[in-house]
Amino acid sequence: VEAIYQLFSSEGVKMKKIIALLAIVALIATT
Repeated sequence: VEAIYQLFSSEGVKMKKIIALLAIVALIATT
């Protein structure tokens, strides 16, 4: 959980959120 928090609290938050959303969408699409 801490790693995820640090990921979204560091610089480039928007880019990382987009990547995370794409990863979630990919998981949903492949299941």
